[in-house]
Amino acid sequence: VTQIVSLLNPHCVDFPATVHRDGVLAFLRAMTRDFTIDSCTDAARFCESLQVGVAVRTYCPETCGCYLPNATLGLVDPKFGCSWGCFKHPARQALLSIVTCPMEDP
Repeated sequence: VTQIVSLLNPHCVDFPATVHRDGVLAFLRAMTRDFTIDSCTDAARFCESLQVGVAVRTYCPETCGCYLPNATLGLVDPKFGCSWGCFKHPARQALLSIVTCPMEDP
């Protein structure tokens, strides 16, 4: 799973260019059993689901907040759907550059 997620979405973006949008939508609809899903925003309510969420986080990592350093997901391994690319996401880097560490080095 880790390698597949990183191959499918290496840059941690919603609906990556490496996949066909209609195919992803069909896959997300089938996985969530919600056939009204037409965007990552529609699928967002499944982001924190452990099982169905893997599919949603793989194709909608920005919507799911995979790049956020303080994400409630706590899923730091691609086998949970958020690719390694999320650690290099520009928005993550920007957030980390303005936040001070709450603890001092010993």
